[in-house]
Amino acid sequence: MPLSVGVLIIGSLYWDNSQRERWRNSRLNCTNQFSVVAPIRYGHLATKRDNTYTMTFSRLCLRRSHGVGSAIAIPFRSIIETHKHLIQEAEYLWAAERHRNSSNGHLSADWGCIALLVNPTSQIPQNLLDGWTRRISQENHYGEFSRIKSEEPCVTTNGFLNIPWPRLLGEDTLLPMDMLLATATSPTFTSDATCYPRIRDIVRAWRKSTQINEDYFWNNYENGIHTYQDEAIKRVLKQRRSA
Repeated sequence: MPLSVGVLIIGSLYWDNSQRERWRNSRLNCTNQFSVVAPIRYGHLATKRDNTYTMTFSRLCLRRSHGVGSAIAIPFRSIIETHKHLIQEAEYLWAAERHRNSSNGHLSADWGCIALLVNPTSQIPQNLLDGWTRRISQENHYGEFSRIKSEEPCVTTNGFLNIPWPRLLGEDTLLPMDMLLATATSPTFTSDATCYPRIRDIVRAWRKSTQINEDYFWNNYENGIHTYQDEAIKRVLKQRRSA
């Protein structure tokens, strides 16, 4: 049975070019994309982005004290019927995350992993889910990210993204797909491992970088990838420009 499967994008995978643009054009049906609600924040310290902060999923965003944001969901061009089809798309996705055109035989690293999110209202064949879990079991230290005690992990050890199925932005309607693949990145905490980085620390890292600046934030913002932190980030950026 063909399934409607796509990718949930929360950062530069949506707007960055080079190999990622090639991946989007060849693997995704970009004419049929959706803006959806997602629990995301700036909270992953990316060493390959000159030690600046990028997006991460966070279950704390589901609390009223924080807030959800918005991401982009795009269906794949290919038809997904088996776990082999699903794994193939996951490998292409992981290659795009690595700025490569081909698979390296993995779906994870110490900084992140590909996870699967399943629509609870969809009838997904159990053998497909079992095949996905078997593939993930081959990964070393999959999803073993550090976390604070007050937050549940966003990725399970058997390969699933532990967040609610997305609703369409501004509507009380579930995203009309069966499954989503997504890249979950490892969160970064303060030195005492009690909280995520503060807004001023996030902005300071962008300003300190010789390669990456706040354009990362503005590219996300202008492309509809938002967090509950955005207004505070904009205020700090404005303050630092006028200082």
